[in-house]
This record gives sequence, structure tokens and C-alpha cells, in this order.
Amino acid sequence: MKYFISVLFASFFLIGFSFIVTSNGICDIKNGKTIYEQSCMDCHGKDGKGVLAPPHLESDRFKSQAGVVALVDYIMPATSPDFCTGTNAEDVSAYCTEEFKYKIPKETIAAIDATDAEGRKLLFDQTCSVCHGVDGKGDLARPIVGSTLFKTGEDVVKFIDGLMPFHNPRKCKDECAANTARYVIDSFDLKLSDR
Repeated sequence: MKYFISVLFASFFLIGFSFIVTSNGICDIKNGKTIYEQSCMDCHGKDGKGVLAPPHLESDRFKSQAGVVALVDYIMPATSPDFCTGTNAEDVSAYCTEEFKYKIPKETIAAIDATDAEGRKLLFDQTCSVCHGVDGKGDLARPIVGSTLFKTGEDVVKFIDGLMPFHNPRKCKDECAANTARYVIDSFDLKLSDR
């Protein structure tokens, strides 16, 4: 009986190492590794140093785990963007974050005081920069710098409130949208008719 309990305990212990707990629940690292090896490794490399695509070893590009998931969920792999979505995207994102030691800040959006310029910059960096770039010149999404897309500051607020961030629409609404819009308007020289 002791042998059986020991084997059972050891099995649970080993199984536990193949999962990671994230804000979205439990991710299966083994599944993430399998997906990475089958669908990502040819471009990003076995060691994450990049082959045909940018390296992601120790990347500081992502400001949150949700940003990693969003990138994978919406546009990866580049050859077949609809292939890795939902829990598979969460699993491969968790694997990449652990395996390639992503430098993701500990702060969360809820903890950000965006009432001053520094707080608004942090809000933008964590919510928007993974797609628009920290300099607003675009990365995965169109550039914001010098944009003529909006006529008024209120248009910017409404756009963010209703549609942004792209990977989680309406996550940033009300005060978050207003603060982000203020940072974008103040920092990226939007061509607004009401300025």
C-alpha cells in the first residue's frame, strides 16, 4: 500500500511540472512545447533566437502575459494565423514565457494610477505598445504617430473605449480609455481638428 501511495504521489508531482497557472487558468506546458516545436520553431528557432522571424529569447517586448497570448492567438503562426487559438494559444504562450524567459512586468493594469503622465505612459506601454510600439510607430498594428484617422480627442476616446486593445476589446474603457487617449494625443502628434 505504501508503494502504491508513493507511486501515486510521484505521478501527481511529475504531472504538476507540465502545467503553469496563469490569470486565465491552468496552461499545459507540454502541449505548448509540442505546438511550438510543430508550428513555431522553423521560424523562431529551437532556442528562441530566431531563424526567419525575430528572436524571442529573454524578450522584453511583452508588457503582460495577455499580450503574449493575443499575439499568438491573432497572428501566429504567420503562415496560418487561425491554427493556434484559444487554449492552444494560451499553452504555447505559457511555454514560450517560461522557456525563453520573457521579461514581463509584475504590474497589472488594475494597479496602474494613470492620473499623471507617468501613469498614462505605463498604461499605454502595458496595454497598447505590444501592437503599436512604445514609440507609436507601429509594430503589429498601424502607426499612431501623426495619425489623421481621428477628428477630435473624443473620437480617440470612443475608439479605444469600444475597440481596444484589439486582443481584448473593451478591456480598456471609461477612465482607462480617457487616460490612454490623453497619452496618445499628447505623445504622438495626432492631427486633430479640435487642437
